Amino acid sequence: GYTSRYLGDSPEGDLEAIARESAARNERDGITGALLFDRGRFVQVVEGPPRGVDDLRARLTRDPRHEDIRTLLATPCAARSFHGWEMTARRLDRGDPPDAAALLRLRDAYLGAFRLDPQDFIALVASFFDDAPAPPRERA
Repeated sequence: GYTSRYLGDSPEGDLEAIARESAARNERDGITGALLFDRGRFVQVVEGPPRGVDDLRARLTRDPRHEDIRTLLATPCAARSFHGWEMTARRLDRGDPPDAAALLRLRDAYLGAFRLDPQDFIALVASFFDDAPAPPRERA
């Protein structure tokens, strides 16, 4: 997962454009994930083969809508949590308010340098979407 600061002037339009532009490219590259936007910052979970994830990261560094890109978590996973989601996006600072407890967990994880289990982070991001995938399976 990563976070970045938004530099554009139309968050609603840019968020929709990013999700739309990403869908075809991510399907081709085997990338799935979810993108959140809140008050000037993106948080994104990305899953896929290392080369596809590296290519996506390189595109982000060239995208004028992003700056201050920081990797939050980079860990191999045995199975995808966002299977079938080429990229879905949600703006947290508009519309129905997200679950306050989930927002506090996300804030605390961010402030704590993401000392959070990767599967917990993925489940937390997924909880912000109405059509969230099933929670990750418990590990033995």
